[in-house]
Amino acid sequence: MMTSKAKALTFICCVALLNLAIAQDQSGFISIDCGLQPENSSYTETSTDIKYVSDSSYTDTGTSYFVAPENRQNMKQSMWSVRSFPEGIRNCYTIAVNSSTKYLIRADFMYGNYDSRNEIPGFDLHLGPNKWDTVELVSPLQTVSKEIIYYVLTDTIQVCLVNTGNGTPFISVLELRQLPNSSYAAQSESLQLFQRLDFGSTTNLTVRYPNDVFDRIWFPATPNGTKPLSDPSTSLTSNSTGNFRLPQVVMRTGIVPDNPRGFVDFGWIPDDPSLEFFFYLYFTELQQPNSGTVETREFVILLNGKSFGEPLSLNYFRTLALFTSNPLKAESFQFSLRQTQSSSLPPLINAMETYFVNKLPQSSTDPNDLSAMRNIKSAYKVKRNWEGDMCVPQAYTWEGLNCSFNGTNMPRVIALNLSSAGLTGEITSDISRLSQLQILDLSNNNLSGPAVPAFLAQLQFLRVLHLANNQLSGPIPSSLIERLDSFSISGNPSICSANACEEVSQNRSKKNKLPSFVIPLVASLAGLLLLFIISAAIFLILMRKKKQGRTINRTVTATSNGPSLQRRDTGSMRPSMQRRETGFSTRPSLQRIESGMTDYGGNETAVDAFDLEPSNRKFTYAEIVNITNGFDRDQGKVGFGRNYLGKLDGKEVTVKLVSSLSSQGYKQLRAERTVQLFLAGKIGSVSRPGMSQVVTALKESLAVEVERKKHLPVGSTDSLEELALGFGSNPPPRLR
Repeated sequence: MMTSKAKALTFICCVALLNLAIAQDQSGFISIDCGLQPENSSYTETSTDIKYVSDSSYTDTGTSYFVAPENRQNMKQSMWSVRSFPEGIRNCYTIAVNSSTKYLIRADFMYGNYDSRNEIPGFDLHLGPNKWDTVELVSPLQTVSKEIIYYVLTDTIQVCLVNTGNGTPFISVLELRQLPNSSYAAQSESLQLFQRLDFGSTTNLTVRYPNDVFDRIWFPATPNGTKPLSDPSTSLTSNSTGNFRLPQVVMRTGIVPDNPRGFVDFGWIPDDPSLEFFFYLYFTELQQPNSGTVETREFVILLNGKSFGEPLSLNYFRTLALFTSNPLKAESFQFSLRQTQSSSLPPLINAMETYFVNKLPQSSTDPNDLSAMRNIKSAYKVKRNWEGDMCVPQAYTWEGLNCSFNGTNMPRVIALNLSSAGLTGEITSDISRLSQLQILDLSNNNLSGPAVPAFLAQLQFLRVLHLANNQLSGPIPSSLIERLDSFSISGNPSICSANACEEVSQNRSKKNKLPSFVIPLVASLAGLLLLFIISAAIFLILMRKKKQGRTINRTVTATSNGPSLQRRDTGSMRPSMQRRETGFSTRPSLQRIESGMTDYGGNETAVDAFDLEPSNRKFTYAEIVNITNGFDRDQGKVGFGRNYLGKLDGKEVTVKLVSSLSSQGYKQLRAERTVQLFLAGKIGSVSRPGMSQVVTALKESLAVEVERKKHLPVGSTDSLEELALGFGSNPPPRLR
C-alpha cells in the first residue's frame, strides 16, 4: 500500500508534468521580431524556445535595420534587428487578439546604433488612443522594456510609436501573452509593471519562458540585510497551480534576515507620488521539517509601519499569495517582515510583483467604425497618415475624417473626405457601416461601377454626397437624393434615374432593330424633306415680322422617378390686354422683362427672355443631368422638391426636382411659376434677390390686387398671374 509520502511525491510529479505540458503551449503567445528580414519569415529563439515572426503583417510603415555587428554579441536574436519610423508622427502595429481577454503586452527597445549616427532617440509609446509611457535610453546597448497588463475589449490591439521631436522612433520586439481573466486584480484598469523580483536567486539570471508559462520575466534580487535561502531538495516542486502559475525555479529560492531574529526589510520611493500601486507577494516554506522536531515560521508584514494583513504561517512547499485588492498611494513604500513571538524560524519571502495603475482614460473609436475604416484603408490602399485610432487622440485624427465626441460615448466618424485620393474600383460597401456618417466626398477619383450604390441609402444621417468626376454610371436612387442637402455627380458617364435607364436601353434596342424598309424610305423622302425645309424657312421669316411680345420664361421640372421629365411653361403672352378703368395699369410689362432687369428693393436679378416654344416638351433624365451639369449647382430644398441651376440653349434655367413621394409637388410648382419667372435667369455679376425679398414683393402684389379688385365691375374676372406680370411702368410702392 502506497504511503502518504509516496502519494505526495506522485501528486507533485503530476503537477510538474502538467506545468511542463502547459509550458510547451504557445497558443496564447504573439511574438514579433520587429524589422526581421526577409518579410514573413520566422525562427525559434534558442535560449527560450519562443517562436518569433516578422512584423511585416502587422504594420505597413517604417524601415527595417540591423543593429551594428559589434553590438550583436551576447544578444538574443530577437534584438538583432529594429524597425525605424522616420516618416509620420504616429506609426502603429495592429494585432488581432481575442476580445474580452486579459493580455500581458511587452515592448523592448535596444538602439544598438542601427543608423550609424550614435544619436539615441526618445519618443512616446501609445496603447490604442492613450499614452502608455515614454521611451528613454541612456546608452546604445541599453535595453528598455515596457510591460503592461491590459484587458482587451475589442478584437484588435494597436501599439503605436509617436515622434515627439527627440529622434526617430524605433522598436526591437513586441510580445503579447494571454492571461487568465481571473489573474491580477484590475479588470477595468491597466496595470503597468514597476518591478518583478525573484528573491534569493542562486544563478543571478532572469527567469522567463519556458520556466514561466506566461513568459513573465523575473529579475534576481537580494536586499541588504538578507541572505538567500533555497530548497535543498531539487526533486520537489511547489504547488503553484493557482491563477498566478508561479515558476517553480523562482519559488525554490527566497530570502531570510542575516540575523536569525532580524527583519526582512525592503522598499522604494516612486518617481511620481501620485501613482497608485498594486502589490503581489509570494511565499512558500523552503525548509523541510526535521523528523521529531516541531518548527514554525510565522511573521507579520508591515507596510509603512502599519499591519499588512494577518500574521502568516507557512507550510512546506505550499504557495501563498498575498496581494492588495485596492491600489495604494504614498510618497514611499517600506515593507518589513517581522517574526512573531511564537515563531521558531525567521520571516521568509520568495518573490514579489509591483504594478502601478495606468488608467488609459480615452475611449477608442466605436468598434464598427474602426473595423469599417480599416477595411476602407485596405480596399483603397490609402497612403495618408492613417495610423492608429482614426479619431483619438484628436491631435492625430486621420486626414480627411471628422469625428463626433459626445461625453463618455465612443467617438464616431461623421465625415469622410477622400476627394482626389487616387481611388480606383467600386464604392466599397464598408462605407455603409459608418452608421453616423453625415458627409461623404469621393469626388475627383477613378471610381467605377454603380453611381450611387443602394447601400448608401442605409446611411440615415447622410446629408452631403459628392461623387463628381469619376467613372460612375447607372441609376441614382431617388430615396437618397430627396433627403440630401448637397449632391453632385457631374463628370460621370451615363447617369440616369432607374426608369430613365430602362427607357434609354429600350430606345437603343429599337434603334438597333430598324426595319429593312426604313433606309430606302428615308432616301426617297429626302428630296421632299429638303423642299419642305426651304418652304418652312420662308414661312418663318415672314411670320417673324408679325411676331410681337411672344416671350416666355421656362422652368424645367424633373420628377425624380420617371424617364421623361416635362418642362412646364407659363403660357403665351397676348400682345396686348384690355385696359380696365381701375386706376391701375394691367398691361404686361414685357418690355421691362425683356430688358433683363427686375427691381427687388435694391437687388437686381437678370431674367433672360426665351422664345415661345410648344408647351409640354419632354426631357429625358440624361438631358436633365446635362442641363444641370450633374446637379452640381444645388440651390437647396424648395417646397416639395429641390432646385438646381443649369443651362439650356445657352440660357440659365432653374430645374426643380420634384419628390416622387408627394402629389403636392406639381401643384406647388404651378403656384410658384410666377416667382420662378424672376429667378430663372442669372448673371454672375448681378446679385440675386433673397427669398424674403421675393415674399415681400408678392405680399405687395397681393395688397395691390386686393385694392384693385375693389374697383372691378361686378362679374368681371382677372388673374393674379396677369397682375404679377403686369405691373406696368409704375410698380406698387414698397411696404416699409
